[in-house]
Amino acid sequence: MPVPFNTSHARNLAAWDGSLDFPELGRLIADLDRFLGPRASAPPAPPVPERAVTPAPTTRTPKVSQSELVRSEPEVESPRPLAKSRRARARKAQISEVPEPEMVRIEPGTFLMGSAKGSFFVGLFGGGGYGDECPQHEVRIARPFAMGRYPVTFEEYDAFVKAAKRELPGDEGWGRGKRPVIDVSWEDAVAYAQWMSGQTGKRYRLPTEAEWEYVARAGTKTRWSFGDEGGALGRYAWFSGNSESKTHPVGEKEANPWGLHDAYGNIWEWVADCWHENYDGAPTDGSAWQKEGGGDCGRRVVRGGSWGTIPVDVRSAARSRGDAVGRNSNLGFRLAQDL
Repeated sequence: MPVPFNTSHARNLAAWDGSLDFPELGRLIADLDRFLGPRASAPPAPPVPERAVTPAPTTRTPKVSQSELVRSEPEVESPRPLAKSRRARARKAQISEVPEPEMVRIEPGTFLMGSAKGSFFVGLFGGGGYGDECPQHEVRIARPFAMGRYPVTFEEYDAFVKAAKRELPGDEGWGRGKRPVIDVSWEDAVAYAQWMSGQTGKRYRLPTEAEWEYVARAGTKTRWSFGDEGGALGRYAWFSGNSESKTHPVGEKEANPWGLHDAYGNIWEWVADCWHENYDGAPTDGSAWQKEGGGDCGRRVVRGGSWGTIPVDVRSAARSRGDAVGRNSNLGFRLAQDL
């Protein structure tokens, strides 16, 4: 038995079978009595006759290389610094308080963008559309993405304003909450998308013009996603004929076939593209069209029509533009998200 164990009043219990009359156990108790003094609550232990004890079988420990020894040690994660852990918890709590837009997954596909004809009178009185909607061209959306089910609301945008210490946009006295945010510029919309991305770790942005029309059409080739006759427009949109000249809370009208509300009417929606007078040379991959082909990036494309728009300008292909820094009461936006 090793010397340090002997000096610590240890005994070899390797062969102990669990019985109380095991000799080495008796010797250990006697050693402890001699070291601690007589026990007041028990009589002295009876003398235990000395007898040979068969040592427990031993096995030779194989040599282990240093590399094997390192691999055999359990992996223990280093404790995270307290300050970093607190920051992580604070960030998680902050993210949980951010009102995120509800998103709809959009699958890839191909569609015809724009209108087949380009006359003002055709656009106003019959099939086809305006000259800036031509030429009609095939666009292929190669990757899935997500689009906001509703336009961004005051409730969502005001959280950004408060956190970023920006100026609150006006609501024209119509109310805030679930109404679509208005009086926001294209630059405001981009800033909101960037802020939301930073808060959530997701990749939010403005949709491209092609993505917007792809989602508004929702697999259809007609003037509206519900057909070519405008009589049903009031079921899907707030426009000049039913809005009472103001916005309304999002989601009160029927959704299009892909589950998006207010794609038509309520507010014009900023998209990512610079303004071009027509589609000559437009991308066919669904990407945003920027300065290439004479784009005017001081003006940006808006889509969908608003509470003050006549029916012909609330079509899937209808488009207009606004100053990138301009704000007014019929302009808002919805978000897209990279998946």
